[in-house]
Amino acid sequence: MMEGYKTNTVKIGSKKLEANPNLIQRGIFVENTEVPEYCEAYDKVIETAMKGKA
Repeated sequence: MMEGYKTNTVKIGSKKLEANPNLIQRGIFVENTEVPEYCEAYDKVIETAMKGKA
C-alpha cells in the first residue's frame, strides 16, 4: 500500500506531474485561515449546550 502511495502520487507543483499527468497530487490544496478550527467551533457548541442545561 505504501509503495503504491509513493509511486502514484507527487507533491503539488512537482515537475514529475508534467511528465506523467496520471499521477495524483498530494498536499495542501487550499489554506483557508478565515474558517475556525474544528475544535474551536466544537468547544462553542459544547459551551452553548451546557448553558441550556444549567
